[in-house]
Amino acid sequence: LEYGTTTLISGQSGTGKSTMATVFAVAAAQAGEKAAMFLFEERPEVFRARSEGVGLPLDAHEESGAVALTHFDPAETSPGEFSRFVIEAVEQDEIRLVVIDSLSGYIAALPDRTNVMTHLVALLQYLARRGVVVIVTLAQHGLLGEPPRTEVDASYLADSIILLRQYTAGAEIRRSIGVLKKRHSDHSRGLGELVIRTGAVEIVPLSPEVALRAAASADLGQR
Repeated sequence: LEYGTTTLISGQSGTGKSTMATVFAVAAAQAGEKAAMFLFEERPEVFRARSEGVGLPLDAHEESGAVALTHFDPAETSPGEFSRFVIEAVEQDEIRLVVIDSLSGYIAALPDRTNVMTHLVALLQYLARRGVVVIVTLAQHGLLGEPPRTEVDASYLADSIILLRQYTAGAEIRRSIGVLKKRHSDHSRGLGELVIRTGAVEIVPLSPEVALRAAASADLGQR
């Protein structure tokens, strides 16, 4: 991911959006950068436990100051207040990667949604000028076999889009991952299987035959 760009990780419930965002945050910390994760749907203690369970421990990175987790209650935080908090964190702590998890949860819980997208656009433009990598997760409605849908169209805000889906393979439900859009450089066009298991997060390339079945099962063939 290039500095000064926004990446949208989109998918239905259970597809691994938060986990993928954490992969990037941990990678940034391991590379000596600072990351800030702003959570709207999960308490930090739950987020930490789940991340550690899949091989992404955050405690050491938090203790060193490389990763910061902050939970917000949308009912108590206006879009303007949230933007100011993010800007202050970036300026004071030299944050190079910002995660917003998730945009859909934040907007859905706001008591007043007036001008929320205006604030968000302004925030993302500011972070881009500061050379910050931004990752935004977006939850989509619908279960396996249903066409995914979202109440928030944030695709136009993103320089890159990572699309997560679920598909069936025999008697198993699996996750697929693909890059739908990357504005600043070329990217792989193939689908992979996103494997999230105890102690590890892996991406396994899919054969053309399996990828075709995954695309059909995940309703990608219509897109």
